[in-house]
Amino acid sequence: MQITEIITQLRRDRGLSQEDLAQRLFVTRQAVSKWERGEALPDLDNFLRISQEFGISISTLMGAPERQICQSCAMPLDDAGIASTGDAHYCKWCFVDGGYPQPGITLEQMIETILRVTPPGVWPDEGTARRYLSALLPELERWKG
Repeated sequence: MQITEIITQLRRDRGLSQEDLAQRLFVTRQAVSKWERGEALPDLDNFLRISQEFGISISTLMGAPERQICQSCAMPLDDAGIASTGDAHYCKWCFVDGGYPQPGITLEQMIETILRVTPPGVWPDEGTARRYLSALLPELERWKG
């Protein structure tokens, strides 16, 4: 499924008009219409807003199947990256021998660590990365509540 179809389906499934969605995303109805017709794509900030509004990942919004991510650092998980305990919720760097190797790390310190170890070119710029991580990480198991 293409992004145009995904946005349309998500909007309709929730009983929203284009105008309703536009108001929630702080864009014009015309922008939503263009996205749905495939005449334009949302910018990165709008991709983030859409994914947050509908509670889906940007990957899913782009048409990729939902992927598991570490519930501490948000790193995509695969068989090689799962914690040594076999806990499929965490990567092998965030959950070691049944616990967090850095139990006192704050959310802001985790964001700084992620930014420091992420290879160049993954993010368009640091501000975008910070906004995304600041919105995503508090929703993960480790940081909730």
